[in-house]
Order: sequence, then C-alpha cells, then structure tokens
Amino acid sequence: MISRAPIGTTAGSNSADGPLNRALHSAFPIWGYSSVATVGVAALGAFALAFFVVNSLRHVEPLLNLKLLRRRGVWVTNLANFLIGISSQSIWLVWPFFMKNVWDYSTVGIGLGLTVGPLAAFTSIIVFSRVADRVGSIRLCRLGSCLQILAIGWQLVRLGSDVNYWVDLAPGIILFGLGWGMSVPLLNGIALAWVEESFFGETNGLFSTVRYASAAIGTAAVFAILTTTVGELALPYYDRILGFFLATTVLAALSLWIPIGKVSKK
Repeated sequence: MISRAPIGTTAGSNSADGPLNRALHSAFPIWGYSSVATVGVAALGAFALAFFVVNSLRHVEPLLNLKLLRRRGVWVTNLANFLIGISSQSIWLVWPFFMKNVWDYSTVGIGLGLTVGPLAAFTSIIVFSRVADRVGSIRLCRLGSCLQILAIGWQLVRLGSDVNYWVDLAPGIILFGLGWGMSVPLLNGIALAWVEESFFGETNGLFSTVRYASAAIGTAAVFAILTTTVGELALPYYDRILGFFLATTVLAALSLWIPIGKVSKK
C-alpha cells in the first residue's frame, strides 16, 4: 500500500490540477453515475456498439473485419491486447500526476523521469523480436505480462509521499516498458500468423482498434477513480487506480495461457 508519511508543504500547492478541476466543474455539471443523463449516454453507447458489431458482421466490406475473431489465434491475442491496453497507455497519466502532485516534481523532472520507460520498451522490442523465433513468441508474451504485473505491484507497494525515484518509481517504469516490448508487438505478430497475407491489413487494423479502445477505457478509469490527485488525501486514490491496473494486467497474463494450438488459416 502507498505510504501515509507526511507530505512536504509544497506538494501540490502550486499544481495546475486544482485550478483546472475547478474550471471544469464550473463549466460542466457533475451528473453522477445514477443520473438520467449518465444512464442515457451509457445506453446510447451500448446501442451504438451493438449496431456497429451487427453491421460489421453483415457487411460485405466492413470497417472492421470481426469475422477474423473466429480464428483462435486472432481472438486470443486480441483479448490479451485489450486487457494489456487498459493500463499500457493510461498509466502514463497516473505517473506524471503522482510525480507532480505528490512529489512536487517540475515539468522537466517529470519528462526526464518518464524517459526510462520508452527507452526500456525500445530496447525490449529490438532484443526480443530477434529471439522470438527461437524462444517462442507466446512464451515471451507471457513473460512480458508477468513483468508488467511485477511493475505495477512494485509501485502499489512502494510508492508513497517520501521521494525516492530510483527505488520506488523507476523500477516499475522500466519493468513496465520491458514487459510491454516483450508482449504487445509480438502479440500482433502471432495474430498475423493466423491469417492469409491478404488479411494482414485488416488484422493490423483490428489489433490497433482494440488497443485504442482499451486505452480509452483505461483513461476513463483514471478519471473515474483518481478523482483526487493532490496531497496526502490523494494517496488512497492512487492505490485504487494502481489496484485496478494490477487486476487487468493479471487477467491479461491469464488470457495468454488459453491454448491456441497450431496455426490454422482456414
């Protein structure tokens, strides 16, 4: 759990998050989850999604070829892609929020502190894409998802108000980047192995759409759960969003153990 040690007096006092939230709340009403407007928008979204799925399955040339999901290798990899995607992009909102509003980092400090993640991901992609054929892509994907679990779990346990970047935050960012580089790009390759070359473009489009859709869900979760970001009162909220990401990442790792079998392009 996140430490409840006292926070420095400057933490969050000069943050832009407070004025921004006040401006947004004054401009837009807070509906609440049970309000008629919220329920109505949710129902409209569900109807639109159902209509899109049905239309895509019936159309001769659909925007998304959902029939590709009938192939085991495609739907398993996209399931893992969806679950990983919930945290893999939106967690990049949580880290700067925490560094700014709890640790009182400067904008430059936040940028430099986050740089280790992309560097780790880039290195991971280069190294493990070269050994995937020898080791097995699915094995590397499973290992990568486990590294992401370890990354988020480490931060859930270690992060607190005491500033210790290299011990409490950096290891998680680095491990998360390494895990992402070992899993998501290779998952796309596994999906492509299950389709004919003529379907490569549609399979890539489906994979990207699923990833971006899950990122949108993850981003919505950040703002729904992390309603307080500044000061000591925000620490339980960071616990909750990291716990949510940990749960989705565990589910992603479990989904990679669904038997795929041999490649079939029929």
